[in-house]
Amino acid sequence: KVLVSNVGSSSYKFSLLDMATEDVIASGRVERIGHSRSPYDYAVAGGKAGRGSVEAGAHVDAVAHVMEFLVGDLHGPPPLNSLDELGAVGFKTVFAKGYVSSAIIDDAVIAGLEEYIPILPVHNPAYIASIRAFERLARDVPRAAVFETWFHETIPPHAAELGVPRSWVRDHGIRRYGFHGASHRYVAQRAPALMREVGARVPEAGLRLVSCHLGSSSSLCAIRDGESVDTSMAFSAQSGVLQ
Repeated sequence: KVLVSNVGSSSYKFSLLDMATEDVIASGRVERIGHSRSPYDYAVAGGKAGRGSVEAGAHVDAVAHVMEFLVGDLHGPPPLNSLDELGAVGFKTVFAKGYVSSAIIDDAVIAGLEEYIPILPVHNPAYIASIRAFERLARDVPRAAVFETWFHETIPPHAAELGVPRSWVRDHGIRRYGFHGASHRYVAQRAPALMREVGARVPEAGLRLVSCHLGSSSSLCAIRDGESVDTSMAFSAQSGVLQ
């Protein structure tokens, strides 16, 4: 069983998966974190469900409330007897210095997240707090970080270059990394299937898509043959979509 955590700039979303069957055991979300009341809704496959609002001034409060649902008696019997049943907790992390794809979270990964707080002031502190919360709640359960940048590693060099001095690239690794990789990858895989379902012609090669991730933070991605070839976000997730 793997608990997947998606820490947004103002939300905490989760899915509890049985990896033997890839079925969703439970899922839910806490929205508008930081506001006076944060709405939530939770559900267990074929079982209990609940919705309401909670005082979640920070992401740690949202994680604590989710735990009341997963291992407590909030809205009925819990889907887990304890967090020790988990094989891992996965995080859809954004960006850390020295990491672009995925890694088992250790002190070095957390240090990389902390290093890029000035670049991602809304996202990285929330992820660090959530990771630390699970470190306290389930110390022996492995935690994995899958970074949003990895889908964009296929961007060609000419598109990855930015109009900055070469020394910035050499000394600081400043280039186009791109974000929202999991979302854009899903669109790259799902859009052709949906096109076929409605009878649209899908070429065997050369299919070109523009994926639009729209939310509290937004980005566009140019996709060819299922791979990212360009994206609107560069070195910082604060850049968003130009207007």
